[in-house]
Amino acid sequence: MSATAYLMFVSGLALELLVVYRLLREMSWYRYPFFFCYAVYLVTVTIAVFGILCFRPVLYAKVYWYGECANMFLRFLVIWEVFRHIFRRSSVLHGIVSKGFMFGVLGMIVVLAGISWGAENYETSHSVWFASERTLGLCQASLILAILFLARYYNLHLGRNLWGVAVGFGLFSSFSIVNFALIDLVPSFFPYWQLITPFGAVSMLGMWTWAIWNYSPNQVVTNGTFDHSDIERWSENWNQALSAIRKVIHP
Repeated sequence: MSATAYLMFVSGLALELLVVYRLLREMSWYRYPFFFCYAVYLVTVTIAVFGILCFRPVLYAKVYWYGECANMFLRFLVIWEVFRHIFRRSSVLHGIVSKGFMFGVLGMIVVLAGISWGAENYETSHSVWFASERTLGLCQASLILAILFLARYYNLHLGRNLWGVAVGFGLFSSFSIVNFALIDLVPSFFPYWQLITPFGAVSMLGMWTWAIWNYSPNQVVTNGTFDHSDIERWSENWNQALSAIRKVIHP
C-alpha cells in the first residue's frame, strides 16, 4: 500500500469513527437509524478489508468487491433516511410525493438509463462489479438530486444534519459518475481513479462529520412557508384523476 493510499485509508477510517461517535454522543443514532446502520457498516467493512489485506492478501480482491457490492445497495439507506425526514408521514407532502406520478416516472427512467449505461460499460470492462457500481451510482445520484429538487420546489427548510448528509452523498455520487465517464474517454486515467475515488469518499465523510456533529433537525413547516391550499388542491385533483382512470378501466 502506497503512502498516499494509506493516508486515505487512515483519514477515511478516522472520519467514519467520528461519524459513528457523534451519532452516539448526540443521541442521533435512533433519530437516523438507517444512516447510523450504514455508518457502522462502513467502519466494519473498512477494518475487515484492511485486516484481510495485512494477513490474507490473497483474499483481498474477493472480500473488497463483496463488501463493495453490499455497500452499493446499502447506500439506498442514506437516500431513504433523507427522504423520510424531509417528507414525513404526518405531512401532506408525504402522500403527494410518494404517490406522485413524477417520482415514479423519474425512477423508471433512471433505472432504464442506468441499466443501459451499465451494459455498455460491462462490454468494455467485462466486470459485473464495475458495471453495477456505475449503474447504481447513476440511480442514486439521480434520486438524491430529485429529493433535493422537490424539497427546494416546496420551499422546505433542511436542517444541518440532513442538508450535509444529502449534499455530501449527492456530490460523491455525482463525482463518481464524472470519474467513470473520464475513464471511458481516457483509459489512461484509470490509475488515477484508484486515488481520486477514495478522495471523494473522504470528502463526503468530512462533510458528514460536520453535518451531524450536533443534532440539528429540520424546522417544522408552518403555514407561512408554503401555501397549503395549493397542495391540497393538487392532491384533490390527483385523486380525482385516479378515480376517473379506475372508472374507465372498471366501468
